[in-house]
Amino acid sequence: MLKTRKIVAILALAAILLAFTAPVAAQGANIPVEKTNKDMSSTLSGLNDVSMANTIIKSADLDKTLATEDHTLFIPSDSAMNRMGLDMSSVYGFMTDKGMATKTMRSMVMEGSIMPSDMTTGKALTMINGQTMFITTSNGQTALDSVKITRGYQTTDGMIYVLDSVPSSVLMNIKSTLGL
Repeated sequence: MLKTRKIVAILALAAILLAFTAPVAAQGANIPVEKTNKDMSSTLSGLNDVSMANTIIKSADLDKTLATEDHTLFIPSDSAMNRMGLDMSSVYGFMTDKGMATKTMRSMVMEGSIMPSDMTTGKALTMINGQTMFITTSNGQTALDSVKITRGYQTTDGMIYVLDSVPSSVLMNIKSTLGL
């Protein structure tokens, strides 16, 4: 009888703990988001630390595509682009070449707006080039294919997320495109 009571007490305690932790586990990412009253193109133009990615988007004519319907855009910061390990002439080459720019950026854009609350560990995101990337959350940090998402911008036509690095799959595509 005493053993049964102990088991019931342990199960009740486990149920209580699960009830309090399940909502936390189900919550999405903890990403600071600034809501703008501008479209993606105008928002990007106003962000000083993503000018390289903005140049690539314009070279690929993706700014026009982004304006047609809601999209989610994942872009590396300028400092992340500078840490890719490429010489600046190669970086400038793919930034201004429409074909290379298009190939690069299509792997970082997806249709529809993905809000931080939708970003839970294991969530698969399919980019417009068909590539799948995965969300992970750990210690209050959210990552796209192991690359930290530092902040977001909610625009009138979607979401922009800034990354602290270039995802390895994207970097491999860039190097392959450049013949490196």
